Amino acid sequence: MTSKEQRDGINMLPYIAEAFAVNTGIRRDIDRIYKKNVPFFHKKAKTSSEYNHPAIAEGSILRLEYGRKMLGILCAGTTDPGISREVLALTQKGWPAIYKAVVESNGRIDIYKTIEKSHKIQNFITLPDDKINAAAYIITFLCLVFKKKMTEESERLVIEITRKRDEFYNISTGSRFCRKNFSREIERKIKILKDRIYQEKYEIKNFRDINPAKDAELDSLAQGLAYLYDAENLSAPALFDEIKFTVKDIEEILGSYYITHKNLNAGEAAKYLTAAMHIKYLLKSYNDLKAYYVNYPPPIEAGASQGLS
Repeated sequence: MTSKEQRDGINMLPYIAEAFAVNTGIRRDIDRIYKKNVPFFHKKAKTSSEYNHPAIAEGSILRLEYGRKMLGILCAGTTDPGISREVLALTQKGWPAIYKAVVESNGRIDIYKTIEKSHKIQNFITLPDDKINAAAYIITFLCLVFKKKMTEESERLVIEITRKRDEFYNISTGSRFCRKNFSREIERKIKILKDRIYQEKYEIKNFRDINPAKDAELDSLAQGLAYLYDAENLSAPALFDEIKFTVKDIEEILGSYYITHKNLNAGEAAKYLTAAMHIKYLLKSYNDLKAYYVNYPPPIEAGASQGLS
C-alpha cells in the first residue's frame, strides 16, 4: 500500500476508507484491529490530511466512526506489513468475489465486468452509485496492492468518479448546493419569494413561527408533521429550541424551492418552507449529535468507539 492510494495524481485514500466504512459486514473486524492499538491508529488518522474529508465525515455517525478508524488503519498499513495483511484479510471478507477475481486474474482487470460478476447482475449501472463507488475503489485498491493492471476504460472510470466527487466536495467550484454558491439571479428570486411570503402570509424566521403557525393552512401542515414526532416519542420544540436558525437557512430552503419548482408562488413556497424547516432543523440536530459523539465517545470497552476527536 502506498501512503496515498493514487492514480494519475488523484488521491483515493478517503474514498477507499469510505468503502470499508460502509461495509457493515466487516465492522467487528475493523474494531478488532483498531483495539489492538487505539492511540496509534487514532494518531495516524488524526494527523492525516483526510481526517475531515467529506467522504468520511458527511454520513452517519457510524460511517464517520468507521471511516476514521479505517483511515488510521490504512495509513498504518503503509509501513507495517502485518497491518497491511490484516487490511487484505478485511478486503477478502468484505468483497470475496471481487478479491478472488482480482487475485486470480492473469490479464487486465475490467471494473465493469468484475462488478457485474460479483453482484450477479447484467449491467452494473443498475446498482446505486454508492455501491458502484465502493466496488470500484476496492478493485482499484486491490490492483494497487497486487500490482495488477486495469483496462484503460476502467482506469478512466475511477479517475472520472474521483474527480467528480472531488469537484462536488470543493465548495469553491460551485458544484455543491449551498448559500455561498447561489447566483445573483437565484438570490433575486429568493428575495422576491421571501417578500411575497411575508406579505401574503407573515414573517417566518424560525421554528416557533410555525409552531403554531399563524396561517390555518400552514398550521394544519405543521400539526400533521408534529404527529410524526409523537410516533417516535420525540418533541419537535424540545429538539429545536436550542438550535440556531439563521437567515442563511431560510434562504437555502427558498433557494432549493425555486431551483426545483421554478415558480414564485408564495402559497406553495410557504408550505414548502414549513415542511423543509423541519428537515433543516433535524439535519442541524443530527450534526450536533455527531459533534457531541466525536468529542465524547463511549468507552471502547463497551464495544463502541474511542478517540474520534
